[in-house]
Amino acid sequence: MIDLAGLTFDEAKSRFALQIRNFYNQFKQAYESKDEYGVVSLISSDWGSNDRNRIQETKNRIEI
Repeated sequence: MIDLAGLTFDEAKSRFALQIRNFYNQFKQAYESKDEYGVVSLISSDWGSNDRNRIQETKNRIEI
């Protein structure tokens, strides 16, 4: 979590964008290297999809 207290809107926006880019790069690297644990570790354990699948069900379907 990023502490945004005391930042201007542009500073907060920049920090948030950097956090998103870092997450994307980690996810991309794990996926491209076929690191199932790495991919799943980046997804919240209480995540659920629109079709009501939970993370364990999704993990079982990931073909990387």
